[in-house]
Amino acid sequence: MAKRYPHKDAARLAGEVFGRILDRQADRDGYEYVLDCLESGKKSVQQIVLEFIASDEFIDKFAASGDAAHTVGLVNKLLLGRLPKSETEMQAARRQFIRLGLRQYAEQIANSPEYMRSVGTDSVPGTGHHASH
Repeated sequence: MAKRYPHKDAARLAGEVFGRILDRQADRDGYEYVLDCLESGKKSVQQIVLEFIASDEFIDKFAASGDAAHTVGLVNKLLLGRLPKSETEMQAARRQFIRLGLRQYAEQIANSPEYMRSVGTDSVPGTGHHASH
């Protein structure tokens, strides 16, 4: 079971994950789902972020073009705040994305030392906000 978040933190994080990952305001049902997951400890922020990246909405909105390089760049930018550092790194990332698929590729990044150091399991990537302890 993941950490339980106080309502204030869970509410802020729920709004941030919709804005940052899906680039929109939260809908009521989605917001309540994320709020429940975070307040109850059913899921970590990291798990919610990965769920959103693997969602039909994310795929339809941002990855449906089938352009692996575009999707790799977007996922790296969302999760790590940067594109792959070189063309060689981009080629390796693109191959890994094609080999693993969107969900596992995003999980690999979210479990990387760089992600854990810069974001961790209690933050929405790219917001700079960490949950209170």
